[in-house]
Amino acid sequence: MHPKLQELINSLETIQQSSVEDLNLFVLDMDKVVAKLPGRRINLAFEVGDHFDGKLKGSVTHTSKLRGEIVRQERGPEFLGIAYVATSVPVYDGNEVVGFFTAVASNEKADVIQKSADRLAESVDEAAAYTEQMTVASQEVAEQIQGVLQDSHLLNENIKHVTSILSFVEEVASQSHLLGLNAAILAARAGEHGMGFNVVATEIRKMADNSKSAVSNISTILHEIQKYIVNIDASIGRMSTFTQEHAASMEELSASFEQIDKTAHDLAAVLNKTR
Repeated sequence: MHPKLQELINSLETIQQSSVEDLNLFVLDMDKVVAKLPGRRINLAFEVGDHFDGKLKGSVTHTSKLRGEIVRQERGPEFLGIAYVATSVPVYDGNEVVGFFTAVASNEKADVIQKSADRLAESVDEAAAYTEQMTVASQEVAEQIQGVLQDSHLLNENIKHVTSILSFVEEVASQSHLLGLNAAILAARAGEHGMGFNVVATEIRKMADNSKSAVSNISTILHEIQKYIVNIDASIGRMSTFTQEHAASMEELSASFEQIDKTAHDLAAVLNKTR
């Protein structure tokens, strides 16, 4: 056996122990496997004595021999149950290749991180889309609340206008009542000749009293409505403030999701480059 290969064989345990990842190590001459050190979990089905023209055909070491260069291949968990990376390095004595050193390292941690980063990116994308919808909805609700608040103010102004009209009607009713009273006095003075006029005067007073009573009732109702409107305005104002604050919070949350999404995609990209 070539001394260079023997040196590697003597160092296999040290190399394995120095790695933070689980390693399955091989030393090969130009024909076959001459040494193997299985990992804790990772253990390729190549054994000492397996030849290049047999079980080794198509392996990373076989490819390295054909190309005369370092070859690195990555495999998923479907083969051994865990993801791994196999690297084969030609061993030189001067300018002559005398064998190969092949290390098969567990890639399970990186694979888990990669999948987690991908899932995180997908989840953040979904959350960001939902947050965007919520932001738009909050803004629309805020606009609608502002519209309702404006309508409420307009209604309150209209009630004030109606109240002023009722005040005028009440004044007219008072004057009509007074006129009816005066007419009744004049009719009484006229005696028999004023009886018909007295009936009219009485009806005028009744109409005036009824109008005044109706105005009073309507004024009471409008006053209650105004109180409700004031309460509604206050509630709508609080809702408007809350909705605007909620929309602002959703925008901040959306910005945070964008940053998390960027970080997740950056992490996935870095992992892809290093694999």
